Amino acid sequence: MSKSQKRVWMAIAIGSSISITLCLASYAAHSSFLTRLQTPGFLVCIWMRGLESATKADVAEIAVPINAAIYAVIVFALLYILAQVRNSK
Repeated sequence: MSKSQKRVWMAIAIGSSISITLCLASYAAHSSFLTRLQTPGFLVCIWMRGLESATKADVAEIAVPINAAIYAVIVFALLYILAQVRNSK
């Protein structure tokens, strides 16, 4: 497995973990900050299911994977930047 493939899988794992943790923590703590971190997934969920009819199950099925994908891209970019900095030294 190449280094870039390892970075991709690591980004997917970390992004998914972040998304699941944020979802669970926002329901447990009722924090507006944690909810704001999940805004893209919530917006897609509302767009797909409607504002009044979206349930917690819909959020888990739609919002969590959307947020996981977004966080995976961010983590991959950070891992790529860190690798470039490490290789330049």
